[in-house]
Amino acid sequence: MATIDDVARVAGDRYGPRAHQDVSRCEDRHAGKLAELLDRLPTLSDADLFTEVCAALWESATVSRFGGFHDVHATETLVSAEIRARHVAAGHDPECRGSTIRDRAYNRVVQQAGHPGLVRPPQPCTCGAQQSQ
Repeated sequence: MATIDDVARVAGDRYGPRAHQDVSRCEDRHAGKLAELLDRLPTLSDADLFTEVCAALWESATVSRFGGFHDVHATETLVSAEIRARHVAAGHDPECRGSTIRDRAYNRVVQQAGHPGLVRPPQPCTCGAQQSQ
């Protein structure tokens, strides 16, 4: 069975240092769940990824006031990193601030939580990739 260090290494190789850091904070008992998520993420459709990030954002926001729960925050980090990777793979610059699946999911979650004032307007592509498509 993989250890959390093994999973953190894979997460870091795929998504960068923040993913490695967030996963490495987790206990070994969460290694299986996070490894399965890492295996599943690249295979998800955009619609399924939207559902996954909505759940991750909701759960992360729910537990954030209690401290701990590193596995929940790592899940949100990994799902968000997959979304960013897809944004870049679609031709966007890594620094592009245009709206992504995560932004739409955030808006859904805050609306469902009864906070419509926190909804963010869609942001245009800042790197020019959308204009060239």
